[in-house]
Amino acid sequence: MLNKLDKAMIIKMISVSIIMLLVSYSAIFLLVKQVVEQESQKNMIQKARALTVQIEHVRHYISGMVADKVFDPGLLKEAQKYIERKNAKSKEEIIKIAKLTRFYSTIPIVSSWTIGQGRSPDSLHKFRVVRIGARNKKHEAIPKEREMLEHMVENDLDEYWIVDNEINSLRYMKAVIMKKECLVCHGTVADYPEGKGYDPLGIKMEGWKEGEQRGAFEVISDLKPLQETVRKVQYDMIGIGVLMVLMLVFSVPLWFKMLQRGDS
Repeated sequence: MLNKLDKAMIIKMISVSIIMLLVSYSAIFLLVKQVVEQESQKNMIQKARALTVQIEHVRHYISGMVADKVFDPGLLKEAQKYIERKNAKSKEEIIKIAKLTRFYSTIPIVSSWTIGQGRSPDSLHKFRVVRIGARNKKHEAIPKEREMLEHMVENDLDEYWIVDNEINSLRYMKAVIMKKECLVCHGTVADYPEGKGYDPLGIKMEGWKEGEQRGAFEVISDLKPLQETVRKVQYDMIGIGVLMVLMLVFSVPLWFKMLQRGDS
């Protein structure tokens, strides 16, 4: 028969075993949680990167078509006449009227964001073109986006992402770099002499240069699906951990019985 000292020793050994199991399992639990979060976030970034790269290819392709004079030059004249007929003077008025013309769709950045928005129709992903001092106010960077754009310029980054806890989303940005074709609208008088400081539609040119970063393509991804995946993994691991502890605890009487039989 087991004496009290033997029983106390066995209980201590079992208690230490349970504590070691809980500690080691907790470490594994945290590690798995971290790995799942990192891999899920990495997957979101890769998807956002793939989308913005595709949209950038669209911009380059349309820019090339503009440079090669593929589009009917009559489309621009048509837009200019329409803007003049509507007596649009301010930047906002000109943009509003230009949107109604066929020429508007041939603008590279317009083609880009139109396709980008079409590729992210669900509520979990949102595509934006953002810029500081944007001509179109709907593309004006909010404070958080402004911080990201400034960080990208200061550190010469082609891409950048952050977790925005305020909206529980991942913000991914890919820099929009000025091409030569962009300067007809956004460059200097030398890029469009006949405009005398104004672009073909009559909007004042910004004086930007080729190769400068001016804004970014942005993908805003809701983190809720990622968090739900992590939560499911957590629940599964907690269930397994509880089951292991219960099995260990309920096996204690069996151990005592087996030891007692061995002593008898």
